[in-house]
Amino acid sequence: MMWIFGISTFLFVFSALYRLIHVRNDVRITKSAKEGGLDMSLGTLNGCGTSVFGSFSTNHPDPNVRVYYVFLSILFIPILPIGCFLARKGGKSVAGMGLETQYNIYGQIHWRLAEVISCYWLVWAICAVTTSLYLE
Repeated sequence: MMWIFGISTFLFVFSALYRLIHVRNDVRITKSAKEGGLDMSLGTLNGCGTSVFGSFSTNHPDPNVRVYYVFLSILFIPILPIGCFLARKGGKSVAGMGLETQYNIYGQIHWRLAEVISCYWLVWAICAVTTSLYLE
């Protein structure tokens, strides 16, 4: 079980370093939010649904604008990427029985494979470390 801990720790560190040093320079909006028809519907029920993962830096003039990925998730684990958006966190509000994070969407942009893999690695590494610590 120790090898699972070692590999998952490597993936976690690699993913965290990638997020720190990576800055996305080619932010071209393919579908603007002003044109309409752009939907980033999010919601989970018992951890299943759509969730936002990733928060990647850009060279946008506003430093709070980031790249976010929407994933289909099961038990809060990303399964399938659905979309990639250029957005800014708006704030949090109380909705139902929990908190709701609001996003100001600027538009939809092209995916980057390295960013999607980084989202997977981060979550899967955390799950593997937790599981390996629990089993020991």
